[in-house]
Amino acid sequence: MMYEIKKKLIHFYTHGNIAEDFVASRRTKVNIIRRIIRLSFYTHCGLSIIGIVLSILLGGGLAVVATVLCGVLGCGLALLAVGDMKPLKEISCGVDLLLTITWFVSSAFAEQKSAFVTYGVVMLICSLVDFAVLCAAWCRGYLESLNPLLVRREDYTLLRNFTDDLPDEEPVIISLPPLTSEMRELAKQMREVLCGCEKSEENNENAAEVTQ
Repeated sequence: MMYEIKKKLIHFYTHGNIAEDFVASRRTKVNIIRRIIRLSFYTHCGLSIIGIVLSILLGGGLAVVATVLCGVLGCGLALLAVGDMKPLKEISCGVDLLLTITWFVSSAFAEQKSAFVTYGVVMLICSLVDFAVLCAAWCRGYLESLNPLLVRREDYTLLRNFTDDLPDEEPVIISLPPLTSEMRELAKQMREVLCGCEKSEENNENAAEVTQ
C-alpha cells in the first residue's frame, strides 16, 4: 500500500527533460498539499463553531462552557499544525481523538446527553481532518526529500514530441522563368566573348611554344 502511494506521488509526465519536469511536478504537488492543509484548518474551525452552536441549542449551561473550551483548544492546535512542524500535527490529532473519547464517555453520565454526543461527533470529524493533515504532511515531506537523480524509468511517462508526428517536408522546386529573346541574345554574346578569350589564350600559348 505504501509503495503504491509513493509511486503515485512520484509519477510525472515528461518530454525528455526528466530532472526539470520532475522538479516542476513536485512543486505543483507540494503547493496542492499546502492548500489542503490550510483548508483543513478552516474546516476545523468551522466544525468547532457548528459544535458550539449545536450545544447551545441542545443543552446549554455546562455543556456550552465545555464546548467553547474544547473548540478554542482544538482550533489553536490546528492553527499550529498548519506549519511545517510535524510533531504539532500529531499532537493536534491525538488531542482531538482524546477529546472525542472524553465527550462520548461524559455523555453516559451527563443529563444533557444529546449535547455531549453531538459535540463528540463533531470532534470525531475533527480528528479525521487532523489525520488527513498528518497524511498530507507526510506526503509533502516525502516529495521534498526526494532527490531528482534517484528517479527511475518507471516513475515517469515519456510523452512524444509534437514534431514526431509531422510529415517530412517535401523539397521546394523553384521553377525558373522562361528565357526571353533578349536574355538569349545576351547569353549568346557572353558565349562569344568567352570563346574569344579562350581562343586568344590558346594562340598566346602556341606563340610561346614556337618562340621557344
